[in-house]
Amino acid sequence: MFASKLTKMGAITLPKAVSLAMGIEPGSKVLVHVCKNGTAVIYPQRHGADHLLAMFDYYGPALSQTDIDEVVARA
Repeated sequence: MFASKLTKMGAITLPKAVSLAMGIEPGSKVLVHVCKNGTAVIYPQRHGADHLLAMFDYYGPALSQTDIDEVVARA
């Protein structure tokens, strides 16, 4: 778990280890989901099926969009 401080302007700086783990860089967009209990979850904004994979801890081999499309077509 990492800690950050909220600035007067309402911005939060993510520690470098967090941005690396999320696969984001300066200028990347993120989605923030606020739960009923006030907890916030930050997701990197992705396109295609990548945004779904970002919600889970996945330790398998990297999958390309082509690989995913082939599996979906077979289903």
